[in-house]
Amino acid sequence: MSNESQSEYQYNIVLSILAEMVSSYITTEKEKDLSKIKKGDGKLAG
Repeated sequence: MSNESQSEYQYNIVLSILAEMVSSYITTEKEKDLSKIKKGDGKLAG
């Protein structure tokens, strides 16, 4: 494996890790919003 392909491989790993972090962050934010909405619905129903 040449240095060039090695660094490209590491670059792809970093990109995939970043993508994973971003998607998990987005999912967490959506869940927070959903829980807020659920709480709001609970107050309205109560």
